[in-house]
Parts: sequence; C-alpha cells; structure tokens
Amino acid sequence: MNKSYILKLQKLCYGLKVLYVEDDENISKQVHRILNRIFDHIDIEVDGKSGLEKYEEHNHDIVITDLSMPIINGIVMSHKIKQKNKDQMIIVTSAHNEMKYMSKLIDIGVNKFIYKPINLKNILEVLAKTSIKILKDKKKKIKHNVCAINNPTVIIDGNKIKHANESFKKYFLKDSDGDVCEFRLSCMFKDK
Repeated sequence: MNKSYILKLQKLCYGLKVLYVEDDENISKQVHRILNRIFDHIDIEVDGKSGLEKYEEHNHDIVITDLSMPIINGIVMSHKIKQKNKDQMIIVTSAHNEMKYMSKLIDIGVNKFIYKPINLKNILEVLAKTSIKILKDKKKKIKHNVCAINNPTVIIDGNKIKHANESFKKYFLKDSDGDVCEFRLSCMFKDK
C-alpha cells in the first residue's frame, strides 16, 4: 500500500471511532500503529469484558476484536454488542482457522473475519470497505431525517395544536392561535 492510499483512507475515516480488543500485546501494538495512521479516535482493550465496558461508554463506529481472549471471548462480546446495536460493524481477527466458530459469528452478524498474522493490505482493504459502508449508512440516515423534517408534522392535545413544524404550518394552518378549529382540514377531525 502506498502513502497516497493511506492518506485517502485517513480522509475517508476522519471522525470514525474504533474499539480494538486484543490480548496479545505484540499484535495489539502492530495493529494499533496501523489504526493510528488512519483513525483519530481509537480505544484499545485487552479482553472482552473491558472491551464491552468501553463499548458501553462510547459510540464506536467499528469494533475490531480477537476471537480468543480471557474473561469474555470475542464471540460473546460480539453477541452482546450486536444485542445492543444490531447495525454495529464488527471485524473479528483470529490466528487460527476457526471454522467451528464461523456459523456462530455469521449468526451473530459479524461483518468481516481477518486471519492472523494480519496482512497490511488485507486490513486496509477491510477497513476501507467497512468505513465506506458506515458512511453510506450515515448519509442515508441523514437524508431520511431531512426528509422527515420536511414532512408536515403536528401534535394535537385536546382541541389545541401543541406543536406544528414549519412544513405543517405552511400547508395546513391559517394565521391562528393553534386552535384545531382553525385547521384547514378540520373536517377530518370533527368530533374527535
């Protein structure tokens, strides 16, 4: 991977938060150096229990976890995280071909699996694809929220309009004090 690719990835990942959970200190240092060149917020933990606690403290965009760890393993931690946030992006790493765990990881909803030793090109590609998906999902949510803002919305309590957004006021209300009787479509609400 050349320097320009890493710079592009760094721009792409700006503002994304990563939780990295790994019990092997040497691997953790190696991967941390890679992550540190790309992300501006990285939390590192050494076991699934502390990883889960850190996850509950912060809103991470990406969780990268080892599979075999003390106290709580990566499978249990991933499962608990997905219970809290089914859309959480989780990448699992393992030194062994853990085929016996693959069906569990798929059922949990883990997004990617990376074999150790971690190859620089492989992890950068996985991080790029994962980050692109996260950013696309965030863009969809923003677009959805903007559309919701433009939709006419009203809250009615008894015979009074308690709140009406600007779109509702523009299309449905005359200049009034918020009385439902003044509502242009009042026939829809008669005797209700």
